[in-house]
Amino acid sequence: MRKLGEEPPGKPGGTRKGGGRSGKQRDLERQLDVDGPGSGAASTVLLARRLFDDDNPVAIINSDQFIDWNSNEFFYAMAADSCDGGIVTFKSTHPKWSFVRLDQDGFAAEIAEKTPISQVATAGVYYFRKGGDLVRNLEAMMAANRHFKDEFYVSPVYNEYIRDNRRIRVFPVTNAWSLKTPKDVDYFVQDFCRNDHNGGLAQC
Repeated sequence: MRKLGEEPPGKPGGTRKGGGRSGKQRDLERQLDVDGPGSGAASTVLLARRLFDDDNPVAIINSDQFIDWNSNEFFYAMAADSCDGGIVTFKSTHPKWSFVRLDQDGFAAEIAEKTPISQVATAGVYYFRKGGDLVRNLEAMMAANRHFKDEFYVSPVYNEYIRDNRRIRVFPVTNAWSLKTPKDVDYFVQDFCRNDHNGGLAQC
């Protein structure tokens, strides 16, 4: 795990004299082992809280999705804005996603897990301007027992921000695909190749 703005090892500023990585950098790259299933992604994120419980930005990105996007554009947009959080979104109404209802100014007014309250689906990329705020809001969400089918998801934590009148921005992209099941992967390959998105997977 690496916080936003941290330089990877081997780049200028990324090593100590002698080429060894600092203890902080080793922490940022650490793999956290989880003993069995927890109570959802939000509780898993909190297991790593000591790595980002501060005033630096942090992003949580699902590992089982493929997004047709420019990640640099997203993170530059988040850094340039004064919003407290940002969500990559795309158009869908399939209930396997989470969804955002927008206010009249285009900011998030409500987030619902696996409930199509709009056609604005989340693509599994969640940005937070301050890691410490994320920790406190995750704890508040869990303390209030705001879960979906006995699991605490990450996306609904933005509702805690919205209750506190914080601004959450959406960043629309054209396409996103789930890679959660073999069926999802087969559909992704077929759809991606059929439409030849940006020349990717061109030989399939």
